[in-house]
Amino acid sequence: KDKELLLFPLLSGILSILLVVVFILPLFFSNFSGDFVFYLVLFLFYISLYSITTFFNAGLIAAANIRLKGGDPTFSDGIKVASKNIHRILIWSLISATVGLILRILRGKDDNNIIGKIAAALIGAAWELMTFFVVPIIVLEKKGIRDSAKHSLQLFKNAWGETIVGQFSISLGGTIIIILGFMYLFLVLELLL
Repeated sequence: KDKELLLFPLLSGILSILLVVVFILPLFFSNFSGDFVFYLVLFLFYISLYSITTFFNAGLIAAANIRLKGGDPTFSDGIKVASKNIHRILIWSLISATVGLILRILRGKDDNNIIGKIAAALIGAAWELMTFFVVPIIVLEKKGIRDSAKHSLQLFKNAWGETIVGQFSISLGGTIIIILGFMYLFLVLELLL
């Protein structure tokens, strides 16, 4: 019904591609002498990217909320709501960019850093799950960042917490059993050969 709302992801995608051209391609083709400059440019990229995507997500959430309440939203309705929340969006983008940079540092530049990559993936997944509702809470409930994050975590715990923890525990247990089985198999093969 609201095809004009496709403008939110479309514009977000176009602007994100432009950011890649402006920030990442120069990093890729240049030889920065130190990690500081690399991570500084990467941090500025993250802040810009999170700001753009969060702004358009906020607009889409606002427009979808208008539709769910029986209204007929327009693109400009979503932009108006996102603009009214721009200060919270920018603060949340700064926090998200900081977490993103920390995860990037954890992953490291070395392809052999398997432990860092696994740790970054697990922490990143936990962060995404726990903060999933932050932007909708900012937009729809007009709460500050701290309250939105707390409420998002509470919603996560109430809705999915036990299920995800249970699934993770079962998966982890199964993975450990499989790894121990392979270790035993390799040990037996080593002794036989």
